[in-house]
Amino acid sequence: MKFSDIREMHPCEVCGRMDGQRHHIVTRGSGGDDDKSNLMWLCAEHHGAFHSQGRSTWAAEYPEFSERIMAACERAGRVIK
Repeated sequence: MKFSDIREMHPCEVCGRMDGQRHHIVTRGSGGDDDKSNLMWLCAEHHGAFHSQGRSTWAAEYPEFSERIMAACERAGRVIK
């Protein structure tokens, strides 16, 4: 593994696994942007769950992120669903 690869590794914000993927809380297609406040680092498992469950169900399962998700939705003019 190259040093540059190590710098790109991020822990999942939910479980801490070091395979975090960049996730847009509100997708760019839905009015979200690449601002840090609209991004999360999630492992493949939690990233997939976010997309399959939807924002509101996922936020209910992980309430420590609900305020952050709601704020990103409000900034993008989206209703959480």
